[in-house]
Amino acid sequence: MLARKKTAFFTSAVVALTLSLTGVSSAHGATGYSAPEAAAATSAGLQAAGDEADLDPRLASSTDLELLLLVMTGRGALADAHPELIAELGITVSTQAQADAMAAVAAQFLTVSPAFSATWAPAIRSTDPAVRDQGISGFMTDFMAYVMSHCRPSCTV
Repeated sequence: MLARKKTAFFTSAVVALTLSLTGVSSAHGATGYSAPEAAAATSAGLQAAGDEADLDPRLASSTDLELLLLVMTGRGALADAHPELIAELGITVSTQAQADAMAAVAAQFLTVSPAFSATWAPAIRSTDPAVRDQGISGFMTDFMAYVMSHCRPSCTV
């Protein structure tokens, strides 16, 4: 339970910080992670990833963007289809305006961070709460590194 509260607090803080640092514009200007950053995320994420047999069926077929929107904002198709996940994951639901702004930043993150699909996404989709929490924490760490390197003074999407 403590891990879930920590994850919820961390997620809320990341969303608030991201929205405060980003001025979402229409010009796409991110260049992506360098090879060492991608390798570090991959090696760390593989330690957190669960076995495919242990994937939560509610999350297994979701897109990475749907998964990120659920985790970061408590909004989107997954939240609509499975509202119980909000409480299970300890997610603070964002306003629709915040969710819309985060959707653009999350989509850009996925574009420049293809390692997410093979690393943190399987862990977040796990049925094991400890693996899931580790996946969310690992993703949030990578996401904050992305925001700090690509979204100052603004994220461009």
